[in-house]
Amino acid sequence: MSEWSPDSDDSFRNDDTPDDPENGEGVARVMTLTPVAIRLVPTPHPRAPEGHVVFRALGALEGELSDDSPVLAQGSLPQPFFAALQEVNIFAHPVPLMLIAREDEGGIKATLAALVPARDVERAEQASRAAEEPWLASVADAPHADDADEEAARQLVPFVLGVVLRFPENRQHPDDLDDEAVDLLATILSGGAMEADRKRVENLLKSL
Repeated sequence: MSEWSPDSDDSFRNDDTPDDPENGEGVARVMTLTPVAIRLVPTPHPRAPEGHVVFRALGALEGELSDDSPVLAQGSLPQPFFAALQEVNIFAHPVPLMLIAREDEGGIKATLAALVPARDVERAEQASRAAEEPWLASVADAPHADDADEEAARQLVPFVLGVVLRFPENRQHPDDLDDEAVDLLATILSGGAMEADRKRVENLLKSL
């Protein structure tokens, strides 16, 4: 999807939820033990879908986020929803990251997601629709019936940041999907994902 990926440029294929088969077979899940600071940065791209904003997700495990922080993923969102996310400030605080990986034709296809408060996502969805449906603005500002429910307030949902592909020849643990997922997430967090083969990325982009 994009240049950022270890081995591909597949970031425009964001889904609402991670690719996670119900039976869990052939799937590895890895989470960060330490929350990660995230910032979504709009990024001009010639292949941006119409009406969408292409973004790069910068991340920092330690220290302050900066323009030099590692690019964790790249994706695209409808412009109104992206603007609403900025308004809600969904990444005001560091969040856990989750990588869901599965084998794909000898390589790895993984979804990188941030675990964010469900209510913030709901607020962003309402705000993104308010421009076309003004009556929703009052709904977005209204208190929830379960505001006193602390458990509901802590509920987290996955927010997809991007899809990562690792080609078969680049696998570090061909016989162990769990170890491969750990290595892939470590590579992304360390900024090693930016060392992609640019020519292969361009070829993949052309094939989309």
